[in-house]
Amino acid sequence: MKMTAGTSHFLILNLAAALLVPATFSREQSAAKPDEKAVPTVAEARSFLDDAEARLFELGNKTQRATWVQENFITDDTNQIAADFGEALNTLTVELAKKAHRFDGLTLSPELERKMLLVKLSIGFPAPSNPAEQKELATISTSLSKRRRETVAPR
Repeated sequence: MKMTAGTSHFLILNLAAALLVPATFSREQSAAKPDEKAVPTVAEARSFLDDAEARLFELGNKTQRATWVQENFITDDTNQIAADFGEALNTLTVELAKKAHRFDGLTLSPELERKMLLVKLSIGFPAPSNPAEQKELATISTSLSKRRRETVAPR
């Protein structure tokens, strides 16, 4: 294939864009993240809690639906679906509880203080950092839940 002047300019521009865009994107990402060492503000705490509530509400509802289906139609597939949602919810609650400690020592309104405490206490069972161990924990939790229902259910 013969390269013309237009083709070579096009290739050079694409190469430059490929080299510059990731650097620009990573700078934008780092600028968007709050500085962990900076003193947090009440506005940041309110924003954190609003985001946490929205995320927990959405994922919590999906998890409850998956659990309801699993409890009423017990199959390997529904057990796995419930375990996957349980894993995601458990991981999210641990992540948010850790992030909530950034606001320790900040004077918040009673409402925000209560919400922050609830986020910190929402951890059911601390999720391991390793994704494979998170999946194993969720699978074991789901199987224990299934066994509990089998022993409690009337015959």
